[in-house]
Amino acid sequence: MEGLKEGDVDAVRRVEGIRSLSEKDAIRIADNIRRYGAKLVSLPEETWQTSACQWMIGYWDALIDLYTVEEGASDLALAVRVYDEGTAYAFDIVSVHVP
Repeated sequence: MEGLKEGDVDAVRRVEGIRSLSEKDAIRIADNIRRYGAKLVSLPEETWQTSACQWMIGYWDALIDLYTVEEGASDLALAVRVYDEGTAYAFDIVSVHVP
C-alpha cells in the first residue's frame, strides 16, 4: 500500500508476498490513481469497518476502501486476492478503481 500511496507502483511489484503484477497492470493502476486526482494516505483503522472480503475457492477476494488527504474516505478501492500459503500470505493486486 505504501508504494501506491507514493504513486510508485513499481515499488509495489517488489513487495514480498505480492505475486506477479504485470507492467501493463501497474501502469493501469497508477493511471487510475493519477486520474482520480487525490493523494492517497496510509490506511487508517476505519478502513476495516467498510471494506469487504469474500472467501472464494482457494483465496479471499477483498475490496479495501482507500483514503486520501483531500477526502478522508474516498471512492477509490483496492481490489486484491489473498492466498494463504501456510506460513505466509500471497497477494494478487487486481485493480485500484472506483467501483
